[in-house]
Amino acid sequence: DNAVLYMVMRQKRTVESKVITESEEQEAHTRKVELRYKIAYRLVYFCESITARLWAIPLVKAGVAAAPKHGVPGRFVGTYPGFAHFDSLGVQENGSICVATIGRGGISTFTPDGTKMQFKSMPDTLVTNICWGGNRMRTAYITLSGTGKLAAVDWSTPGLRLAHYA
Repeated sequence: DNAVLYMVMRQKRTVESKVITESEEQEAHTRKVELRYKIAYRLVYFCESITARLWAIPLVKAGVAAAPKHGVPGRFVGTYPGFAHFDSLGVQENGSICVATIGRGGISTFTPDGTKMQFKSMPDTLVTNICWGGNRMRTAYITLSGTGKLAAVDWSTPGLRLAHYA
């Protein structure tokens, strides 16, 4: 099986601008990426879809996960309290993790330490993704796949920008 992993990066606001060439992903195509912030890598979050479990894996350096201990893939963050499935996730500016929750139809938001979970219901049981945009990243764009709609929702906590935010 093939998988793609997107890392969560906390951005320090000290501006350090330089241009680098990134050719590892596609040898045939070279593209330039402008680095606007000095990035500190800390954690990668992932969820198990069928079991609705959210995990955090510490990184020992950029792109390198710490070795699993005793067969456990990382630190358990949380799960939905009932029958549901998890899909895609996004991270808010405060570090909380928002997970699209299939079956219950909404977004489950976990604090980074897993001590609190909140649920935002949506009018579709097949909620599959979340990202942010708009003024100060306070508009959550949530995919409602059962009805084929994209919801734009005012969100109380800003989300982090996507790596390739336009």
